[in-house]
Amino acid sequence: MARRSGQAGAVVAKGDWWHGRFYVDVPGEEKRARKSIPIGPRKEMTKPEAKRRLRSLLEEVGVNSSAHLNRAINPVETFAQKVQ
Repeated sequence: MARRSGQAGAVVAKGDWWHGRFYVDVPGEEKRARKSIPIGPRKEMTKPEAKRRLRSLLEEVGVNSSAHLNRAINPVETFAQKVQ
């Protein structure tokens, strides 16, 4: 798996809500999985505010952390696999 750079995600309007779209590394897979999370109502925040909220949500989830990338590159071994 190649080195993955950080990401800011994208903010899109779905109905009356802002949604954040971003990609998550999946253990054992070459490609990332696309995720979408609701950020908040469009009446309560502007698009730049939604972008800032998405960036903080990505930090909370840890999508851009090196630990997250290490988990994706090196999947967890089960007890049976370690014993063999």
